[in-house]
Amino acid sequence: MEQNTKIILASFIFYVRKKFGSAKTRKSQLNYMTMKPRNYLIFCMLCLFLAAGCDEKQETELPEPPVADFAVGKEIFEDGEPILFVNLSENAESYLWEFGGSAVSTKENPVFTPDIQGNALSYKFRAKLTVTGEDGSTDTKEKYLIASRRMFRRIVIKDMDETLMESLPEHPEKSTEIIWLMGPAADPYTWFGDYQTLPPMVLPENPELPMESFLWHNSLPMTNTPWKLDLYVRLEGDDDPELLDSFAFIPTQMESRQVKEHIHLFELAGDKVTIDVEFEYIRK
Repeated sequence: MEQNTKIILASFIFYVRKKFGSAKTRKSQLNYMTMKPRNYLIFCMLCLFLAAGCDEKQETELPEPPVADFAVGKEIFEDGEPILFVNLSENAESYLWEFGGSAVSTKENPVFTPDIQGNALSYKFRAKLTVTGEDGSTDTKEKYLIASRRMFRRIVIKDMDETLMESLPEHPEKSTEIIWLMGPAADPYTWFGDYQTLPPMVLPENPELPMESFLWHNSLPMTNTPWKLDLYVRLEGDDDPELLDSFAFIPTQMESRQVKEHIHLFELAGDKVTIDVEFEYIRK
């Protein structure tokens, strides 16, 4: 307002000097102003209008620049797991998401599903968000995420029907062996070898729960497809093992929990046996 007052005062002085001359003609100036009040009124209204315009112009604020930001729930995701990207950007009018390759989205909070191709076990991809503000300026935020298959570690038999436990075969000169078969649920089932427990798990003389067993001596990725897991028992050297229980599941859709650093597990419950399947993710 102080600046506007100066503008009005300077304009008024300029107008008076131009209209009424020098100080020597002050008397005629006063007479003229008395005779022409309408001119003075119009001038004052014009000054007030200009001052109001200046105030309005001063009060107009430039738009805040956009700030790109987003969040995801974790760093490592399942093969085929939908990922929700939560947009935390500010002052943005439009959004452009890039997930590598040709995968893009202009939604505010998009969902992207990673797809591990071929025999790959994992892949790292960049999620990049570019936002555009009201004034056309842009800002960018990016994060690197990992999509990984579940890599099998071991199976723990945590519960078994008491009757089944008592009926396990015994022989004074032969050991009792547990055999696991697991693989994609094709028809016929495609197992990872004739007998995957290498060697078969030998039960102690008086087995107790829980019982740990390793299924595969190498890395075994569990894919995002239906799988089947069969539990057999036999006496050492027998060619015809007995099926104890069977489990059907999709590995990546089983709800899991973390039990130690990098190690997770999910539970499978059959008709007579309950087991924990431990796995880990590839972190690269």
